[in-house]
Amino acid sequence: MGREIKQLTPVIQKAINTRVPENRPCPLSKGWWIKDLKKTKKIINYIHTESYRNQAVDNHPSHQDLYQAHQKYVTDIAKAKIDHWSDFLENTDAADIWSVNKYLMNPSGDGGQTRIPTLKVKGNDGIPREVNTNKGKANILSEAFFLLKPAASTVPQAHKYPDPLPPSAPVTKEQIHAHIAKLSPYKAPGLDRIPNIVLQKSANLIVPYLLPIYRSMLKNGTYYYGWQESMTCVLRKPRKPNYEIPKHTTQSPYSAPWPKS
Repeated sequence: MGREIKQLTPVIQKAINTRVPENRPCPLSKGWWIKDLKKTKKIINYIHTESYRNQAVDNHPSHQDLYQAHQKYVTDIAKAKIDHWSDFLENTDAADIWSVNKYLMNPSGDGGQTRIPTLKVKGNDGIPREVNTNKGKANILSEAFFLLKPAASTVPQAHKYPDPLPPSAPVTKEQIHAHIAKLSPYKAPGLDRIPNIVLQKSANLIVPYLLPIYRSMLKNGTYYYGWQESMTCVLRKPRKPNYEIPKHTTQSPYSAPWPKS
């Protein structure tokens, strides 16, 4: 199973590198600009012309119309920027995650890169201590993000479990197609750099290879280790008073490799 996955993944990566064109948007373009704003801008231009023609008439309706249209235009731009930022965070990949971190830093100063500050935590004895090494910070944040398994089970020893479910039917091609179709197409890819949209566009070609892989996983009760790897980037939660507290950080949305179904 692992050998088949290691053979399939490079083939998909090679197809992406050779067949998918790289989008190079103009650096001066406004990523948040949408067609509705263009329509609103045309309306403002029309009302502005009418208002200019009647500039000598103080109470002409076009003056108030221009003010209201301009206020709506400003509000729509602010909303478009917020929506664009939210979409950008949802689809952030490994290459852009550091840009996100930079955008979320304090107001711009000398352009220096913000680092995780010295973290303050309480030890087992209840005494606060400072953690200032990279390894120590990583361990503290890992404990905050991923809770440890309890030392002992909380299930009573005499607990009666329900009857086990009957064995499930073997995975079918139709089920794999259905799960791939439900994936968010432009979600940030995993460590193998294979976006969901590629899986959806090439489903007819790769599903015959995925079918025996999934059936083998269920039959042997195992899972490919490479699909369990993930990357966690630390970001500051907005408007927190003190970033020396580990809980004032959050995980980035970039985490899981494919398949994400």
